[in-house]
Amino acid sequence: MSELPNAGKKTAGPTGKANTPRVMEVSGKMMAPTRHEFGTSGKLSEVLPRVETILKHPLRPFARLGSNKWRLEDAQNPKVGNANVLGLYGCLNVNFIIALCRELPNKKFMTTGGLAMKPSDFVIIVENLIDAKGTLGTLYEIRQSIERTTRETLRTIAGRFENAVVRERLVTIPLPHQLQLDVSYEPSLIYPDSIFCIVKMEVVQSRDN
Repeated sequence: MSELPNAGKKTAGPTGKANTPRVMEVSGKMMAPTRHEFGTSGKLSEVLPRVETILKHPLRPFARLGSNKWRLEDAQNPKVGNANVLGLYGCLNVNFIIALCRELPNKKFMTTGGLAMKPSDFVIIVENLIDAKGTLGTLYEIRQSIERTTRETLRTIAGRFENAVVRERLVTIPLPHQLQLDVSYEPSLIYPDSIFCIVKMEVVQSRDN
């Protein structure tokens, strides 16, 4: 899953006014229907009904759906639930990010707003994901500030769970049903020369089976 640095932003037109958020069609896999990427700085619950009027095929799922004005109840919206990737941009509210992750236990979710998150905040997200029985394919990507803090995040998570297996840049936590939760980090792809890192939490098939 890749970062979208400008998602959730409006672009200014010739008159200086904000243009309607752009909808971009992207090709799916072979034989799959065309899907759309959509980002908005508006509230999803208000914008999505209006989007239907400009989409050629409004019933097709979004390949990527992002906003900087999420509400927790948006997680129950069918269009949100059917989107392949969800994004939260420009929000630095740590408690809200934790709560939104709790509402999305079986989704691919990314946010650029994790710069203020502490290692203990990531532990809460991991605990919530385990309690909610996150399914295969669940993936969170959260941008954090510096690698030193990110390494401390992984050490804190490893220390919280007795059955955690620690490797370089990776902590693995066994889950029921032959699954495991991989918590890892990597440098930001969008800003490779910056101090940013991406913390990834992904439910995958257990490699011991």
